[in-house]
Amino acid sequence: AFQQAEIKMVVREGLQRIICDQFGEKSFACGKSKVFFKAGIQDRLEFLRMAYLGRFATIMQTRARIVLAKNKVKAVHHSIVYIQSLIRMSKPLGSFRHKRAQAVRIQSAAR
Repeated sequence: AFQQAEIKMVVREGLQRIICDQFGEKSFACGKSKVFFKAGIQDRLEFLRMAYLGRFATIMQTRARIVLAKNKVKAVHHSIVYIQSLIRMSKPLGSFRHKRAQAVRIQSAAR
C-alpha cells in the first residue's frame, strides 16, 4: 500500500500534469489536507467539470430516448400483429358461426 508521502507525491504530480496542461502555469499549492488554487483557477476547473458532465448527461439522455423509442416501436408492432390476427380470424369465425346457425336450423327442423 502507498504511504502518506507517496500518495501526496502522486496527487501533486497528477495535479501538475492536469493543471499545467490546461492553464500553462503552476496554479496550485498542496497543504496538509487541502489543495489551494490561485484566483480563478477553481472556477475554470469547475467550468471544465460542468462541461464534461453536460456532455455525459447528453449521452445518457440520448441513450434513454433510444431505449424508449425502441420500446414504443415494439409496442406498436405487437399491436399491429394483434390487429392483423383479429382481422384474419374474423372471416373464418364468421363462416363458422354461419355454418353452425345453419346446422342448428337443420337440427331444429328435424326434431
